[in-house]
Amino acid sequence: MPFQSSWLTQATLYKYRYIVGYALLFVLLTFVLTIDIRTLPGGINEREMATAVTSSQVGSLTTLEWIVNAPFHAFQFALIWLFGLSKLTLVLPSLVFGAATMVLFILTMQHWFKPNVAIITSIVAVTNVAFVTMARSGTADIMFSFWTILLLFASVKLLMEYEKSFGWKVLITVAAAGLLYTPFGIYTLGAFAISGMLHPHIRSRIRKIKRRRLLILAALAAVLLLPLGYALVRQPSVIAS
Repeated sequence: MPFQSSWLTQATLYKYRYIVGYALLFVLLTFVLTIDIRTLPGGINEREMATAVTSSQVGSLTTLEWIVNAPFHAFQFALIWLFGLSKLTLVLPSLVFGAATMVLFILTMQHWFKPNVAIITSIVAVTNVAFVTMARSGTADIMFSFWTILLLFASVKLLMEYEKSFGWKVLITVAAAGLLYTPFGIYTLGAFAISGMLHPHIRSRIRKIKRRRLLILAALAAVLLLPLGYALVRQPSVIAS
């Protein structure tokens, strides 16, 4: 009987159920994001064409619409410059940021829930219509979710790791700057800031940041926000819109 029970356990991959579950989850994610990506019905819509036009202006100092969601536009500009304008080069930035968003979401769920709950929650998120639509679009809609999940994941890792945590602080700085480039991102960033100020453990971690590292983080934030500051001075209407 013990032998039969052991054989049954191995035959059903019980010990490897979470590995198999996450493997199937990543297969599902790949399938959902890439199925028929070259032959999507409707071709390129007006918003995707407008996004491509904005991306073509990356680097311009006279037309600054590209500053909003600048990382997305820079990535799309590079793809169009390298491979030409096509449905795939328009959609690929959203696919990449969408896949990264879901991977970060899965990793965050692993810290919050038991593996079985994390897998189920991640499957629901992967098959969510809103996520699939944003991740398969040639627009920058996915960026709000990407920066939010990145900030959440880095914050969770910072709270859990006491040693070698400076890298997570850098990632938090990058994600916070990214949200400021994203429409409505400032509200999410404000919510994170308020939550941090109200949480005693987070306040304690912030107070313990060494002055030299704090200066490095401040300098990094200043560099990342330099284009946004330039746009605020030259064309504040672009940011306001």
